Amino acid sequence: MKLNERRSNVDLAGRMPKFKTEAEEARWWDKHEDIAIDMLRDAWPELFKVKVPTEAISLRLPAAQLAAVRKYAYYSGVRYQTLLKRFIDIGVRSLGRTDS
Repeated sequence: MKLNERRSNVDLAGRMPKFKTEAEEARWWDKHEDIAIDMLRDAWPELFKVKVPTEAISLRLPAAQLAAVRKYAYYSGVRYQTLLKRFIDIGVRSLGRTDS
């Protein structure tokens, strides 16, 4: 049975059955696992289409500080640019601005 045939009894495009408890919803999804898998398979390509606009910048850092970041990034298994972006994100969030 294909996903479109299963949608006839449950409209998954916004109107799920009303559940009284989380446990009731979990039981429903346990019985309809194939629908969830099909939904994820259909949505997968769309999940990665969101592109956050970025802008290139130039940043001067003391050589010792950059070396420390590169070393930490190496041992963390990430690129140093990624690590710097994480540090900036943490700093911005600590200021109370969570819209980044």
